[in-house]
Amino acid sequence: MEFYKGKIKDMSDKTEMLQEKVDDLERVKRYVGAEQIDTIIRKVKEQERTEQQIRRYDRSYGVR
Repeated sequence: MEFYKGKIKDMSDKTEMLQEKVDDLERVKRYVGAEQIDTIIRKVKEQERTEQQIRRYDRSYGVR
């Protein structure tokens, strides 16, 4: 029973932390605007994809 109480507490803590992150994102969104946030996210995702492709290429060809 204590195990499940611990699990529920962990989930509650994680949910609270995620809600804080959502609230922070909403604050940023109000400050800079939704379009700016979307642009930033799109650019970061593009950069992450490029970096992932470079890592794959390096692994495939043994470049280190």
